[in-house]
Amino acid sequence: MNKLWKKEWDFVLTQSVDFTKEVNQIHAALGGMEIETFLDIGVGNIGSEAWQIKKQYPDCQIIGFEPQIERFALLSCLPIATEYPGRLIPTAVGSREGSVPGYMGHLKGRSDFKVYTDEHKGYIQQNIWVHTLDQIERNLGTEFNNCFIWADVEGAELEVLKGAKRLFNENKVIGVLVELRNKPLAVGACSAKEVDTFLIDKGFKSTEPLDSLKDGHKDFIYVKNL
Repeated sequence: MNKLWKKEWDFVLTQSVDFTKEVNQIHAALGGMEIETFLDIGVGNIGSEAWQIKKQYPDCQIIGFEPQIERFALLSCLPIATEYPGRLIPTAVGSREGSVPGYMGHLKGRSDFKVYTDEHKGYIQQNIWVHTLDQIERNLGTEFNNCFIWADVEGAELEVLKGAKRLFNENKVIGVLVELRNKPLAVGACSAKEVDTFLIDKGFKSTEPLDSLKDGHKDFIYVKNL
């Protein structure tokens, strides 16, 4: 194990987080609707959203997408007690199929992938393959029924949602959590208003008003209007 790999391994193992509060908020917002498929776009550290969703919805199909090479490898070989509670796929998720340029984190604390960034320190520019959620459903040969999309992808949230056109049109999506920012993260990144408008047009409503977003960034939960 080289020094960089060991640093990443130590970082992943020591950065356990707890998303119990957020998952409880999702459960309350859904009002009794059961999540059958959880699409985890941008897998975090041990104990993050997927682990908590599995506790709340033990029969839920969980699929995680992690394009960052080291992070995917480390999450794939965690000890059994902390292993990822679903299927991990090493790809980015976007609005179209194909290769896109981006920035791959490669230093401690930078084990991520960004399509849009003005901060290049700690990142290596490289192309990565992107799939849409619609195509992933076809490729896996499984149905994403009653699915919940969790997208924390550093300004590419709108791209993820646009790539789920068929899922939305077929009413398979019951909820979405997106991280929104009061200002776009970088040139080309989506704005909070763009994401909000997209989801409202698809028949979703936020559990809190968009103007509650002040400085920085904040997670917003959207649920399907019934």
